[in-house]
Amino acid sequence: MGYEVLFRSSGGARLGTATPDHATAEVGVQALLDIGLDRLVGSRRAWINIPRGALVSGLWEFFPPDRVVLEMLETIEADEEVITALRRARTKGYSIALDDFVLNERTQPLIPFANYVKVDVMAHDEAQLERLIHDLRRPKLALLAEKVETYAVSERMRALGCELFQGYFFAKPKLIHGKRIPSNRLALLRVVASLQDEHASLERVEELVHSDVGLSYRLLRYVNSVSVGMLAPIESLRHAIMALGLERVRACVMVLLLTSLDQRPDELITVSLVRARYCQLLCEFQGLDAQRGFLVGLMSAIDAFLDRDIASLIKEMALADDVARAIVSHEGELGLVLEAALACESADWEKLEGSRFLAGQAQAAYLEALAWSDGIQAGLSAS
Repeated sequence: MGYEVLFRSSGGARLGTATPDHATAEVGVQALLDIGLDRLVGSRRAWINIPRGALVSGLWEFFPPDRVVLEMLETIEADEEVITALRRARTKGYSIALDDFVLNERTQPLIPFANYVKVDVMAHDEAQLERLIHDLRRPKLALLAEKVETYAVSERMRALGCELFQGYFFAKPKLIHGKRIPSNRLALLRVVASLQDEHASLERVEELVHSDVGLSYRLLRYVNSVSVGMLAPIESLRHAIMALGLERVRACVMVLLLTSLDQRPDELITVSLVRARYCQLLCEFQGLDAQRGFLVGLMSAIDAFLDRDIASLIKEMALADDVARAIVSHEGELGLVLEAALACESADWEKLEGSRFLAGQAQAAYLEALAWSDGIQAGLSAS
């Protein structure tokens, strides 16, 4: 549905000495002007926190209504100024979300203006959640469960009536004991590992891709969908590999393999791609093997795709020892790179600042990874 965009100072702290209104203005300038919403959130909407001052002053009009959701902070209560501002925002086409919502006589008048209500699953016990969601149900009001970290919680909240979910549960495996990987999928995963061999020849890469007919077909369709300036369609794998170059072919093949593993949320593909490219770029900054970094990032969420323990999966793939240790236990140089990627992904700024990477490097790599992931997925959609 979208991404929540939060303010952090240049030092990584939350608000520090900045006022909430300044934080909203800073987010607006950076998201719209410095970075750009398309680069930051793709085609999704940016959910931006709006404190009371920014709401009643009309600061939200800086944002395009079709690209954002205005998220009212939990400290806002209904009064004449707030109701007037919300009515004006809805008239102008803005979507409204109520954050960390607690229903009482001071907040009830806000509900008719809301498109979404966010319920913090960590702030209520089971009985309170059930009662709150029951009291909030209304036509055309979507309920969003936030801080969802496990499949059990997501399934419970869905059963209660929530339609949207915020949290990292989708990037974790729903472990099924005794589940085996079908032999065809295991073969594909081994193709992924083999493609990372920096000494692999064009003939070897062609042989690996040829091992799966469906994969060959999808790669050719992908290449033809994104090719620019080609005099004729690409009709053979060798032609495709020569046109794209081995590095891009490796990336494309691995993405196609991931999308064929199971029906998973699109966001899990995005997470895997961003991690892969991010790790690759950080490796380049440190003079490490960038291809191995890409593989570490890409495979770091494979357990969520296959609902299997990560250690057993990596063992069956027969990966290089340093790559396997980095993925499973975050050991070695590549493990430190993956740790930095995970810290950035989860907004753990203190951990990221404690890593070896400069803030400018981490930021530049993340924005580049977002853009790269978006481009790859756009090409896949067109193929």
